Amino acid sequence: MERPRAAKDERVWQFIGYCKTCLRFEKIDYIKVQKVAFENEIPVDFIGHLGAYSGDIEIENMLKVMNFEIAIKNDLFYESLLKLKKREVDVLYLSVCEEMSDAEISKELNIPRSTVQYLKVKTKEKTRRMMGVQDDDNTLI
Repeated sequence: MERPRAAKDERVWQFIGYCKTCLRFEKIDYIKVQKVAFENEIPVDFIGHLGAYSGDIEIENMLKVMNFEIAIKNDLFYESLLKLKKREVDVLYLSVCEEMSDAEISKELNIPRSTVQYLKVKTKEKTRRMMGVQDDDNTLI
């Protein structure tokens, strides 16, 4: 790139170099983000195997969580969620489905972060126990 005739000042060229460097690193960051997003994507044809909602499958188990209607295919999981308190289900939804951190959940629900952490652990244990899921050492949780 040739120097413009009017821009003989060295500061202008330093600024142009700085802008080029910033754009190069922005491009690198963008590519990294796209790569991670692609790696974490779930193919649409695989979603049906996970038991997620599909338009051609009729699901009767609808659960209202935080202003959302969620279809749950697994009857045992649905029954265990019905037995939980609203706050426990909300924490479970925000942490698993929305992938929010404990701090974000505590802000959203206006409860202490330590309470969120406690509810996550206890809700997981309760749900696994109600569903009869076994731990790695074959003991019922």
